[in-house]
Amino acid sequence: PLGSVMGRAQYSNGFFFYQGCTVGGTYDKAGSINYPVIEENVKMYANSSILGKCHIGRNAQIGAGALVKNQDVPDNSIVFGQSPNLIIKTK
Repeated sequence: PLGSVMGRAQYSNGFFFYQGCTVGGTYDKAGSINYPVIEENVKMYANSSILGKCHIGRNAQIGAGALVKNQDVPDNSIVFGQSPNLIIKTK
């Protein structure tokens, strides 16, 4: 996974990512930093990002180039696009 940055987050087993992916925090209005929670068997495809207060459900797939920021993703879903206009489809 060349060029990827896996920052602070709560990771579970089976997490997999391709090149150019980013996981990290965002500041809230109070100045605190929020980090993602990533459940089991999540896959991040090339150049996708998960930032901030996110809960990524089990078996979720984050599509290539997708940006998930301060938004939850349900179990068994595929995500495309960018927050706040994510396209979430059930597998």
